[in-house]
Amino acid sequence: MGVMNLGGSLEQYNKFNIALEYLDVASNLFLSGHNYFSCLHLAGAAEDIIGKYCSSVEIKSEFIKYKESAIAWQSKVDPSLSVKDALNNFNYPKNTIKHFDLNRENDAQVTLNIKYEAESMLRRAYNNLENLDMLECTPSSLVKVIELTTIWIESDS
Repeated sequence: MGVMNLGGSLEQYNKFNIALEYLDVASNLFLSGHNYFSCLHLAGAAEDIIGKYCSSVEIKSEFIKYKESAIAWQSKVDPSLSVKDALNNFNYPKNTIKHFDLNRENDAQVTLNIKYEAESMLRRAYNNLENLDMLECTPSSLVKVIELTTIWIESDS
């Protein structure tokens, strides 16, 4: 399917750079203390794009690491665990706010700790940048979120 040009010139954009823009906006929304749903949505899109970059260079994304942990848990601890359900739960916050299923009862409502979920998704995206060894690309606003939400423990040694 081609791109419809409605006027003006078309330009190409790098999706990694788009993800970094999403992270910057999402982080600023988080820091403002408002619009956590928008923050979660943008951070989720960025996390997904950066996670796909991880896969493209054969580096494990946070999603793949979680999937492997669920598989290991299932095989070693709880054979009744549904890996598919675990993965759906892992992505539930970002997916539930962007979809509305008319066939699912009560889908017009969502129950979340939205600030926590927004922070978690920002951290997942940050971790994917770390997995890629590309923390130097991290928007300064996201660095600030990570610094403000991380508990730092000093060692005596």
